[in-house]
Amino acid sequence: MTTPSLVRHPAPFLTESLFGYILRLSEENGYSTPWSLLLLAQIRQHEARSTGIQVAKLAQVSNRPQAELESTSYRWPGDRPRSCRLLGHLLTPWELAVTRPRLCPECVAEKGFIEAHFDLALMTGCPVHRKSLLCRCPGCMKPLRWFRPGLLECQCGTNLRNVSLPAISGAEADLLDLIRRKILGLTAGRDYASGLPSSYLEVMSLQPLLSLVGMLGRRRMVVDNDSDRRNSQRVVFAAASVLADWPNNFFRLLRGITEGMSADSDSSTGVARGRLGGVYRSLLNLRRIVPTAQGDFLRIAFLDFIRNDLKPDFIDQKLMRRLRTGQSERFISKAAFARLHGINPRTAARFVEDQRVPSRTFRWGKSERKLIDSAAAWPSPKVPGKIFRLRQAAAMIGISSALLKCLKASRDFEVNHVLRTKPGFHELDIEAFIQKLKRLVPPMNAADLSSPKYVRFAIIARGWYGSVAIKANIVRAVLSGELPVVGSVDGTVAGLLVSYEGFQRLAHDERARENRDTRTIGEAACQLECNTRSVRRLVELEWLRATPTPKACRVTEESIAEFKKRYVSLLSIARTTNSASWALQNICKRCNLPMLVARQSGNKSSQAFIRAEHRQALLCLRSGRSQVAIS
Repeated sequence: MTTPSLVRHPAPFLTESLFGYILRLSEENGYSTPWSLLLLAQIRQHEARSTGIQVAKLAQVSNRPQAELESTSYRWPGDRPRSCRLLGHLLTPWELAVTRPRLCPECVAEKGFIEAHFDLALMTGCPVHRKSLLCRCPGCMKPLRWFRPGLLECQCGTNLRNVSLPAISGAEADLLDLIRRKILGLTAGRDYASGLPSSYLEVMSLQPLLSLVGMLGRRRMVVDNDSDRRNSQRVVFAAASVLADWPNNFFRLLRGITEGMSADSDSSTGVARGRLGGVYRSLLNLRRIVPTAQGDFLRIAFLDFIRNDLKPDFIDQKLMRRLRTGQSERFISKAAFARLHGINPRTAARFVEDQRVPSRTFRWGKSERKLIDSAAAWPSPKVPGKIFRLRQAAAMIGISSALLKCLKASRDFEVNHVLRTKPGFHELDIEAFIQKLKRLVPPMNAADLSSPKYVRFAIIARGWYGSVAIKANIVRAVLSGELPVVGSVDGTVAGLLVSYEGFQRLAHDERARENRDTRTIGEAACQLECNTRSVRRLVELEWLRATPTPKACRVTEESIAEFKKRYVSLLSIARTTNSASWALQNICKRCNLPMLVARQSGNKSSQAFIRAEHRQALLCLRSGRSQVAIS
């Protein structure tokens, strides 16, 4: 079926908002709302309210090339699900505000379309006319919607053209102008009168720039005791006040954070954990989204403040790691000394104390810090090889850290190349354990390894089915052959396959043993072939015995076995006879066959049980071979 096209189909402007183009397209074709256009394009309601609108459907009715509309779309083919775009700039969905349209009436009147930068959540003002944006209709006082008759007409009929809007500050206008130019791909602006570090901000990509604006704005609002930190307009205003007159206002922010603390209160914990810790970590985290060279101007300013205002005895060199020369430091911290030699920090501390390694001590607030001479010789281990930490060793094997620690304590993980009391894991011991597990794979196996009958060793080692002790017992069962390995998916330890049924049986038995021969409500329901509500009701009626635990009650194995000897659920009989449990209940009522009914509160269905010796009689009654009624 051919999709009908519109009478008028103007081309989108290069810098036009996609939703703004849909509204302009609807207005030029005489529709009172874009809903009619979207219905014509067969675009569903949820698609039209998010960034996932399908431009292919829109291209059919607008008679425009799909590639032309994709340049303005909010998502490109191949993008990840939790990402979106604005004129090609990769963003996250919460950085856009497409469901809350805002605009500058003067810009729309002059250009004849809505520019894309108004879709940005932090675009709270018009840098061209230096005014706030219109987000509510002055007539009906309701928030603006995309589903209105025209670009400058509200759904209530109010003309939005001549609306008086408040002015914004010069620093805010300069910051928004820089963001607008970056979105629209315009040339860099002039030197801003507010003193923004434009030469540094212009080279940053859009998303890192927005993250920086949000971080600085919220930090300023915390200092000012402004709790409305979700208000984009206040965040932009606060960020502009920090970036203006760079770096003086940034120093004022840092002074505001450190105001009121004593001389030793913050320095005793260091910059990374004191009041400046939030800014410190934010500057370091910028490396994840922005190249280090582009964000160094922030770290340089931060370091200048530390040197000139706080004046500590020692400055953490990690902050400026990428700005240092290629020469290595001689005096380093204990942690850096441990990383240098691949040992545990506690081992390095013992070595420093026992061998009296040359070091320097300096005052850090109320405490003392020690820097170790990296030129000090470290005695080579008896067996050459690298020593890995617990997490690194566990990751190399493919198991959790807690499980590896437990296996080492029980000597299932053999330690032959380092002292057992020495922290860390030797690379030869790790490789020996890996090969020990890989040798369990049979040389020939005709089983279908992709079958759901098998489970990967990664599930055994890292699953959420039980405690570390339970996992260790199952790993021992794998090593001993009690739970045999049937094959390997990818040749790694994590890819080893074992029987899913055998794994479930061992896991249930281990959990029951750990919990003193008790089962969870769900496990008891599986054994009795009923639902969990019936099990809880049987516990209330004291047909089953349960023991309380901090999270939930657990049913004893003994009471489950006793109940199974005496009763059988109608649901299990219905499954074997391909019938319904309610039909069997009707037969029992009609023939006076006694039942034990676990009645549920409210209108929920109740499940019934009959005595085990009456099972055959019920089957005969159902098949019509007997009309025996038991009184």
